[in-house]
Amino acid sequence: MPEQIKFPTRYVIYIAIQNYLDEAQIKNLREQLGRRRLGDKEFINTIRKHIDIELLRTKPFIWQDIWIYNYLMYDFKTKFVRNKLINNYIKEIIVPQKHALEEIKKFINTLNY
Repeated sequence: MPEQIKFPTRYVIYIAIQNYLDEAQIKNLREQLGRRRLGDKEFINTIRKHIDIELLRTKPFIWQDIWIYNYLMYDFKTKFVRNKLINNYIKEIIVPQKHALEEIKKFINTLNY
């Protein structure tokens, strides 16, 4: 699991959440998150202002989003702590997406010579 070190918990949560937002909402969220360094609880409170977390359970974009919901509802207290839910999400969702993006970049570079 050495590749997981590259993905902080807040990154994983942000990636999952942005699937539920349109472009303007993502831009607005990104601006609010980037205004100043937020603590973990402030980060989650900002996320909650932009999305109803229940959507991850009731209308998941991908079924693994329930892991993020469960983490936020039951495991997150005041600080991010990596656990099996986050590690599984990274392993099954984030890492494959990263590899797919790398393959697409290689393909584009091949086309561009």
